[in-house]
Amino acid sequence: MGRYMAKNENLEEPRAGLIRQEIISYEQDQKGMITIRRAIRHYYADGEDFLDTTHSEPLALWGKK
Repeated sequence: MGRYMAKNENLEEPRAGLIRQEIISYEQDQKGMITIRRAIRHYYADGEDFLDTTHSEPLALWGKK
């Protein structure tokens, strides 16, 4: 996932009151396919731990008829 915009290292470390963070990127490849990429961080109530997940979802071709 290193070449994509939605990266876990762009998410914050745990802090008081932070429950969840999500970065969403919409990307188009050379063939015109649009893909949504999500980097999500769920923070635990202890204020120290978190769980990272990533998700990619192809949407559609862009600019093609």
